[in-house]
Amino acid sequence: MVGGARTGHVAKGTVLISCGVVLISGIDNVLRPMLLGGRSQLGMLHLFIGLILGPVVMAMALSLDGAYSIEAADLGVDLPAASDSNGTR
Repeated sequence: MVGGARTGHVAKGTVLISCGVVLISGIDNVLRPMLLGGRSQLGMLHLFIGLILGPVVMAMALSLDGAYSIEAADLGVDLPAASDSNGTR
């Protein structure tokens, strides 16, 4: 969605993220019990840490990307354009 927002394709980015979340969650909820059975003992602390650290890491990455883009623009550095789904620019 971030790349889509930059290129003006917000709807496509939103649909892509939504489909990804639904498919990945669905597959994870079906395949994990089939493959692991009752062997997986993930504690609540691990789950809590994962739910907190995931968004924090993503926010940091997006902040660094934004800061890098601003600094590069201030220095006059030409950043490569985002490629579309065909790999062309």
